Amino acid sequence: MLSRWSARVRPSPTRATRSSARARCVTGRRRWRYYRESPAAFPDQRNELISLRHADDAVNVEFGLLGTHKGRIGRLEATGREFKCRMTAFFIFEGAGLVCERVYFDSATILRPLTGGS
Repeated sequence: MLSRWSARVRPSPTRATRSSARARCVTGRRRWRYYRESPAAFPDQRNELISLRHADDAVNVEFGLLGTHKGRIGRLEATGREFKCRMTAFFIFEGAGLVCERVYFDSATILRPLTGGS
């Protein structure tokens, strides 16, 4: 079920995404490519809210990202397999403005079930 949170909160393609598997930061064209390819590859992609916390200048979200691999993404053809990945996002504010979004996850947790791994 698509949560109300995931229907309203969409990561900004201009912000950085960090994958904890390689501790790399994805920005620019690579990030835009993900947002272009992801809806076709995972048309049922959705979030399940686990925890939502706030601080004076931030909102921290823990959530599960789920989906079924129904289209090509990168060099990987559709497998029809499902994945679930626990993720964390930090939204940092200055005043009323969002100045930074950081999303952390283990990309192997997504890739493993898609390629038949355990």
